[in-house]
Amino acid sequence: MASTAVAAPLGAGPSAGPDVHVVAHYLHANRPWLRLYGHRLRSAVAPAELAPIQRAVPDELMIMIFGWLSPFALGRAGCACRQWRILVEHPGLWRRACLDAFRPQSHAEGGDAVEVLRACYGGSWKRMFLEREHLRFDGVRTRRRDGRKPVSAAFAFTGMAVYCSRNTYVRTGCPEWRERRSGPPVYLVVYFRYIRFLSDGTMYYRTTPEIPVKAVRRLLKPLESAWRGQQASRPDVLKGKYRISGGVASCVAVYPNSGSTELRLKLRIRSTHRGAHNRLDPLSIVTTDRDGRLEEDDAEVDPEEGEEAAGMRREHKRGMSSFVFIPWESVESSPFNAAADSVDFFLCG
Repeated sequence: MASTAVAAPLGAGPSAGPDVHVVAHYLHANRPWLRLYGHRLRSAVAPAELAPIQRAVPDELMIMIFGWLSPFALGRAGCACRQWRILVEHPGLWRRACLDAFRPQSHAEGGDAVEVLRACYGGSWKRMFLEREHLRFDGVRTRRRDGRKPVSAAFAFTGMAVYCSRNTYVRTGCPEWRERRSGPPVYLVVYFRYIRFLSDGTMYYRTTPEIPVKAVRRLLKPLESAWRGQQASRPDVLKGKYRISGGVASCVAVYPNSGSTELRLKLRIRSTHRGAHNRLDPLSIVTTDRDGRLEEDDAEVDPEEGEEAAGMRREHKRGMSSFVFIPWESVESSPFNAAADSVDFFLCG
């Protein structure tokens, strides 16, 4: 704490001359950290300790390279070394991730991202991405950053990541197959539900007994056909839309082989750890037979839709296991690929 003496003239009076002054003392707080505002500090790393790639590639170019990675790949890159850990904290990288994750097409309560950022997350794009509920769609880029189509299919579809739900139930076999001194045979039936979300509010849904290592390739074909402008040739893959409101994803899709039956799902987004967003807990799975023929683009997603819906409504109670997010690099090693005789029931956590 420092004090400063300032001479101030007195007001004119009967006994005061023109050169009479009084000393006023003002206290000034010494806050040296205020001088650091607006200055970005760099880590004190000796040039001899840097790797060859760190000495050859400047930080600005590395940030441009990191801009092509998914947010979760950025987290893995930050574990490589101290310099990369500092670079992946660049606000521009996380701003781009938030704008992709919280698009108005997929979020009913989107609003202005900058206003939500300042009001709820203290101006931190990374904190907003980690704490605000959203769906994951790593592994596929259907558009370039300038809005045009990718230059090649290999660039557009670099991987396939899905939410997968493994469901089992016991079913009795035919009485004619009954063995001597025993009852009818009993079978353990295993089937999967797959959902693939895109950032533009589009989703693909499929129910099949195929394990993930086989099923994800079939889910990739409609995306390739859509990129090439061709008609999808798989009627067992449903294309629909989704919206997120209050941490719940409302999905709707029309069965292509019926034309009047639509599927609606309400899924609550959950994380096993901070920022994971790797679980979807089904709240309801409903099929409705509408009056008249529907097309894929006619189905509208209403997050606030009540129980009263026009047409015959059927709510499903079976197959309500939670969806688990499977990254594209973990599809082949996922425990969901195990046979039914080795894994009879799976607890996703």
